[in-house]
Amino acid sequence: MQQLLSRLFDIAEASGPYAWLSGREASQASGANAIKVSVWQALCLLAPYVDNIRRPEVMLRGWACLLNSHAHANIRPHVQLFMLAVFEKQPDAVTQYLLPALNAYNTTSYQVTVSVVIIVLFLLLELQPGSSPHFMPLLKAVLPWALHHRHAVRIPVQVLLHLVFSRHMTAIQQQLGQEAAGLMHQIQSFLTDNDETAKLRERQGLVDLAGFSLDYETSLEGVFGVREPLEQHCDGENDTKGLLWHCHVRDRLPLDILKYLPGAMKAIGRRYHKKAAAAAQGGGGMKAKEGEQLANDALGGEQAGASLGVEDGAAAGAGPAFYQFRPQVQFLPFDDAIADRIEALVAGRAARRGLVVCATLLDNLPNLAGLCRTCESMSVEALVLSNRSVTFTDAFKRQSVTSERWLRLLEVTVPDLPTLLRERKEDGYTIIGVEQATNSIPLQSYSFPECCVLLIGNEQNGIPVNLLPLLDVCLEIPMMGVTRSLNAHVTGAMVVWQYTQQRLPSTETSI
Repeated sequence: MQQLLSRLFDIAEASGPYAWLSGREASQASGANAIKVSVWQALCLLAPYVDNIRRPEVMLRGWACLLNSHAHANIRPHVQLFMLAVFEKQPDAVTQYLLPALNAYNTTSYQVTVSVVIIVLFLLLELQPGSSPHFMPLLKAVLPWALHHRHAVRIPVQVLLHLVFSRHMTAIQQQLGQEAAGLMHQIQSFLTDNDETAKLRERQGLVDLAGFSLDYETSLEGVFGVREPLEQHCDGENDTKGLLWHCHVRDRLPLDILKYLPGAMKAIGRRYHKKAAAAAQGGGGMKAKEGEQLANDALGGEQAGASLGVEDGAAAGAGPAFYQFRPQVQFLPFDDAIADRIEALVAGRAARRGLVVCATLLDNLPNLAGLCRTCESMSVEALVLSNRSVTFTDAFKRQSVTSERWLRLLEVTVPDLPTLLRERKEDGYTIIGVEQATNSIPLQSYSFPECCVLLIGNEQNGIPVNLLPLLDVCLEIPMMGVTRSLNAHVTGAMVVWQYTQQRLPSTETSI
């Protein structure tokens, strides 16, 4: 567990070999951003099971990440959920982190302020005024933020404060003198009766705030937002929205980190089901130490010292329900069958190596869709796009004919291309470009290696000059006519077929 948490935080902090993740990407759809989302999703799954010995270090590193104002909006909710889960296990830490942050009124980043007040307010929903010494100090410290001029700060405070008062007002008044209790009651009455604040709450109607469950939010279903029964109805043909659960995790986590998760999930699942069975029989359930030992055993073994690396990401997916307004549903947290699918996914990704077609430089949607169909038909290892969201457009689907559902798609933006090519080269891939150059090799004369990356140039400008030194081989297609150029999709299709036909038995070389 310690190794897994440490490496996940190394990526989250963009430290050491992951320093290339330190910048803020221009788009939430970038591959680097998707890696960050997946890392925090994994941390959210593990947050409830961090033991007392590791929790101070985890809290320190998590808090430093929370204070980073450069994180995109699809990452920050996961950081908030992680910190909420950690604070819930160690409420004494609020005096070290949350109270000083709330009392610092001259903040420079309202994004950080929003995260802090959301954590505090959901923590107030979990705490009890009569039994927790931290409830009243947190409540008093968060009240002034209901007056903040930014709606991003003011609205969550007002909406959630109304719920806190509705749930705990009697106990709150018992903790206060008569005058202060009357003031709290007046604030509650305003939040309840004022038309504008009532409309604010109505706008959050998709969220069952009153049914918020931290246990649920840090479960597989809570983090990824896909229920097991839903997956059973997504048979591919009807899965038009890409709702298959394993599509949410595929290609996002570094492969070596992904290897650790099934064991952790199964260990935690056994702990959960044993506790539930013991509770049903009137017993006390499994002790935390025993569950922790199970998780440690599952994460240990011969892979415990493996080096953890980063692989290219896909589009980012779901986020915590308390931020993204998803209703609560019943759940079972960790199912062995889901863990088995992750193991199968890891095995499949590790075994399948061959031709990777990189279409990041292409702009034309018909070219991308046609190339997707060609790559799936020829069963290439992966197709790299600059933005996976194009695959959900009707124009793309009309030409791809569902091929995007069966082909591994990676998302790498143009600025990330040099990193992709270097990483693949270090992994033993030959980098091939299709470009007319002085040392270009005719396509029909080239013998393709087993593992290679095919970089297709932009429709108008070809392959940028800064990428040419990264190429191992330049191929060109001989031209016989007057036009002297080919469509980018056609060019890619010809090279993909040349690679494929070299690997077919001689008796199967006809299309």
